[in-house]
Amino acid sequence: MWTDKGYMIIRNFLNVAPQIHAMSNIYPPSRKDEKIHDFGNDGKTTFPCNYEVFNKISVSEKLIDLASYLLRGRVRLRQSVAWAKYGDRGENEDQRMHVDYGNNMWGRPPPWHKPNTVAMILYYSDTSKTGGSTSVVPYRPDLYKNSQAMMPGQGNIPFANNREDAEELMRLYDPEGWELRKKCYESEIKPVFRPGDLLVYRLDLWHRGTPVRKNKIRYVHNFLWALEDAPISNWNSFTRKLYYGWLEKFIRNLSEKQQFTLGIKKKRPGEIHSKNVVLPEGAFVLIE
Repeated sequence: MWTDKGYMIIRNFLNVAPQIHAMSNIYPPSRKDEKIHDFGNDGKTTFPCNYEVFNKISVSEKLIDLASYLLRGRVRLRQSVAWAKYGDRGENEDQRMHVDYGNNMWGRPPPWHKPNTVAMILYYSDTSKTGGSTSVVPYRPDLYKNSQAMMPGQGNIPFANNREDAEELMRLYDPEGWELRKKCYESEIKPVFRPGDLLVYRLDLWHRGTPVRKNKIRYVHNFLWALEDAPISNWNSFTRKLYYGWLEKFIRNLSEKQQFTLGIKKKRPGEIHSKNVVLPEGAFVLIE
């Protein structure tokens, strides 16, 4: 499925009970914060954060191994954010069809048989009850011709996130792209996800979010891994938090594999980092 269709679903991949409990406390139904409106919410559960359950799952070796296996190489974690989508407020839209490559990577997507990134959505909710599943379009050559350019917000096409407005813009500005996108909607798969299920997909896969039911909340956790030499343009700037003592303590307890996926390595005694500066044993530096 990953190689031929660009996505796969792994049922009950992880035990997510601690994360569900944390999410229900951080983003309860009663919360009316104006910041709870879009992807990432208020940033409280963006890695690294003050909630250990989300930091630990962000560097889960089971997830790292899966990403490395699919991309056939060593990977770095480029994004990790848990968030809530409310059915009665915010941007609870029937989202437009889109691909994620352009807002995460430099340049054009690599050849289909040589992906350099893998995105994952870990579900903390049962979407048969909440709604809000992610729809995907399995790869077909006729649907994936220059897909990155056939979206609102690209070229001279104004941006719109909801399906109705986006498709009207496509009809006006790019009739050929509009016709292709109609085929994408006709071909989309609408899975049902339950807690612990994992959606794995390429950044250049057609997909979209669907509305959450009224008075319901859907909890998910988004991840992105990339090969170590992939041209990333969008990183959640966890490096600036390295100055905080709690983050350094967290890093010290990680395995070498976990540290590498964050773009960090431990310097060996006497190893020179730059301009004859010798770092103390156990110091951490970003991998250049």
